[in-house]
Amino acid sequence: MNRNRVIAYTRVSTLEQANEGISLAAQKKRLEAHCVAKGWELVKVVVDAGVSAKNLNRDGAREILELVRRRECDVVVVVKLDRMFRNATDALNTTNEFRRYGVDFASLTEDFDTSTAAGKMFFSLIATFAEFERNLIGDRTREALASKRADGYRVGEIPLGYEADDDGLLVPVEDEQRIVDRILGLREQGYGYLRIAKQLNRDGVPAKKGGKWYPKTIRGVLQRQEVEA
Repeated sequence: MNRNRVIAYTRVSTLEQANEGISLAAQKKRLEAHCVAKGWELVKVVVDAGVSAKNLNRDGAREILELVRRRECDVVVVVKLDRMFRNATDALNTTNEFRRYGVDFASLTEDFDTSTAAGKMFFSLIATFAEFERNLIGDRTREALASKRADGYRVGEIPLGYEADDDGLLVPVEDEQRIVDRILGLREQGYGYLRIAKQLNRDGVPAKKGGKWYPKTIRGVLQRQEVEA
């Protein structure tokens, strides 16, 4: 790369902020050192704090795209590929757009840049394997949560019919269990989600948090019952 105006991008999700190795400060320090070593001019560090990478609909990511389209940089650099992209499709589509504006992309951890043919090929492979790794992590996370639910522990919001004790275990709430039974009974009579919600609202039956019933809420209650059956 003989052009050297660089925009650096850093991101952490809420859970990752406690991990010093991937903190915003740690990423910024590595990127600054890399630019000095390369002789690059670090124009700006764009930050997304406390957001996931499930898509590119993030303030920082949108800013990067806007800077690229205005041709205000020659290179976008990250510490690791998954700081910017969630999947291979996003990575490939976005870096293709970068190249339309004459902007290259580089990652410190995967050690590549897209200014060469070999770099482009390596990037495609890395993006695919990064997506595979995240999918494996997702599978393990879902399995762990399912195991905790099976053991009776609270995971996420406390469902209708239960409350959490001091140890985080779910214990039945009699009044709410009766509401669950009523919902199941109405469903067995052929009521749809909307009709059940309207019936409960007409009868003044309180929802879990004291508000109104909605079809989505009814569906969630019924889906949980199907899982537990």
